[in-house]
Amino acid sequence: MVHIVSPDHADADSEPAERAAAVRLSDAWHALALLTAAPLPAPPIGSDAFGRATLFFAPAGLLVGAALLGIDRLAVESAGAWTAALIVVVAWELLTAARPSRALAQISGTEHGLGIALCSAVKLLAVVPNAQLHPAALLFAPMLGRWSMVVLGVGARDARHPGRKFCSAIGFGEFAWSSVFAFAVVFTLTDAVGILIVLALASITVLMRLLLHRVGGGVTWTWMLATAALAEVVVLGLFALL
Repeated sequence: MVHIVSPDHADADSEPAERAAAVRLSDAWHALALLTAAPLPAPPIGSDAFGRATLFFAPAGLLVGAALLGIDRLAVESAGAWTAALIVVVAWELLTAARPSRALAQISGTEHGLGIALCSAVKLLAVVPNAQLHPAALLFAPMLGRWSMVVLGVGARDARHPGRKFCSAIGFGEFAWSSVFAFAVVFTLTDAVGILIVLALASITVLMRLLLHRVGGGVTWTWMLATAALAEVVVLGLFALL
């Protein structure tokens, strides 16, 4: 027997899927708004929309890394190593609106301008020495930095409101997806060096999470951004050393 589905019933069945796709697209835009200089509306920190956006933190970081790698390749062809590295670092701060660097400066009590300059100088020194490996470092550092933000935020307490979660919408699903995405990218494109860097960064992020909860009572958005800045420097430094 052939069952004929009415157009109205088919439209009704497609509406939930369309709404879910629209929500996911909105979450991706929110991630870009929170992590880059893209002129998009950002959700309130700690809201459900903010938590859902963390699903796209690692992909957003990878987009930043891909842009930096493209800029680096173009700059290297027309300039020396130091000049190309300087162009890349400046682009890095512009693409991210210098949010991680400014957060790190705020945490350390440094003026924003000086904090951005110091972070940029460290990145510059880490990028230049190893011309062979720094393309991979440029690609992975922003992505792993954003992944570390999710590790820090999942299930974390809110330092400003003791007894309450920082964002209840950042759960195991967000952590698992971010980890699978970041690890798949790194392990696909690198060898044992990438595995060592991921393990080292994971250990550092977990230790920072424990320290923040013990000393500061939890995490804040500023600390999440500052963690991204520290993670980027760690990834660049490890690529330069290993």
